Amino acid sequence: RRRYEDLRRAVALDPERAWLRAFLGRVCVDPIVKRTEEGLREMDAAVRLAPESGWIRTWRGEVLRTLGKNEAALADLDGGLALDPGYRLAHAWRAELREKLGDAPGAAADMTACLAALPRATFYHKRALIQWRLGHGLEALHDLSWCVGHAMLYDFEYGGMGFLSLLLDNFGPGRRRHVKNLPMKARPILREAKSAS
Repeated sequence: RRRYEDLRRAVALDPERAWLRAFLGRVCVDPIVKRTEEGLREMDAAVRLAPESGWIRTWRGEVLRTLGKNEAALADLDGGLALDPGYRLAHAWRAELREKLGDAPGAAADMTACLAALPRATFYHKRALIQWRLGHGLEALHDLSWCVGHAMLYDFEYGGMGFLSLLLDNFGPGRRRHVKNLPMKARPILREAKSAS
């Protein structure tokens, strides 16, 4: 709430500053602040003030996505990424929305674009889930192997062992040989997941 009050004061002092309006808009829709209508008005104002700003447009798309306004959110995310294709986090937002709308291949492509600049366990895990739903078990397993090989708290934060176990159960005996190609650091965890299943 303090951020909300600070940003409101800043916007009152300089209402033509688009980035301030965008920050206020994002804070307004926070579940603690709960000022949804004000948040949308601020995001609309930010886009009007800076129509050439891809990140502001994608931020409005993310606000709309969190409010369940999926078609409007997708239009803003598409438009914002057309203006600023290098905004990798917006690819992750659009991936989540595309998957929700039934476009799993588009979601996987967006998550791959995000991972090009932001190789984080969170995004590898999400792409693994998308790959799994697409029936690409090997790709999902390799994404999860990155997680367990690079993120020490992965299992604690994301329940990675359970997902790994599920993948291994569904791999079938002929495809489990691919496990040997995974990073050395991941193999003991995969063996443990396999034995726990």
